[in-house]
Amino acid sequence: MGPTLFARIARVACGPGSMAQGQQAHEFVSQSLLDGCDTLLERLLE
Repeated sequence: MGPTLFARIARVACGPGSMAQGQQAHEFVSQSLLDGCDTLLERLLE
């Protein structure tokens, strides 16, 4: 499976945080965003 195959697969980035904050020297995720992500994952598993 090469890059061409993966380029055709739809994907969703799902998780806490902001894309603007990610991959920065001082990136962080607030507790409220982590709590919301936890709730989402719990609902997906129900």
